[in-house]
Amino acid sequence: MINVDYLLWPVNDLTAAIVVFRGYRQRMFTLYPVFYAFLATFLISSVLRAIIFLEFGVGSYAYYYAYYGTALLFPIFQMAIIWTIRESIAAKAPLESKDLLLGGFVLSVLALRIFTRIFEGSYPLLFTILCVSVPFVAAFFVVYSRAILRVRRRVRLGRNVKGILLGVGLVTLTTVISHERLYLLRDRSLYAFLQIFGNFCAHTIWVYCLWDRSPSRLIGER
Repeated sequence: MINVDYLLWPVNDLTAAIVVFRGYRQRMFTLYPVFYAFLATFLISSVLRAIIFLEFGVGSYAYYYAYYGTALLFPIFQMAIIWTIRESIAAKAPLESKDLLLGGFVLSVLALRIFTRIFEGSYPLLFTILCVSVPFVAAFFVVYSRAILRVRRRVRLGRNVKGILLGVGLVTLTTVISHERLYLLRDRSLYAFLQIFGNFCAHTIWVYCLWDRSPSRLIGER
């Protein structure tokens, strides 16, 4: 499994770089600024971790702080990406009580399961903070993605937005699964793999869906 992790690491960097390059060529940075800022941060943090990994090793304190210090930014980015997409069509995608109820249900279920394990065990501070963010990111994604997808009859979301939503959803899902597996089954073997594999799937989708401009439009708009 470790060999697969190390194989997917540079592949994820390459696919992220391709998405950023195509975004630059197609002038999409202004369309999805938070999304491309997220990918740029991902690339910079990955290069930093690679240097520290080669110099100090994966078990070093330097790698721990480099990994979790930058990883704490990604939940914020994930929520910001969904929020900005929804805001771009806010008038057409109002939040409904059902969205909030479902988000509250997801938050309460995941928070109860994950927080219980956190307080029962003893985990490093940065790792604990990252785990605490998982239920909130999942609930946020459920609430806002439902609002966005509900407007499909009035707004043609376009391949770009659909790809971004699907990719962020996959990253969120694999993050939830990896933390659930870690805390409930005490199984660390697949934690890193699930994180990397989720990124691999998301990046592959983004390469296809953001190869060229396909923005959201009102139905009937040219």
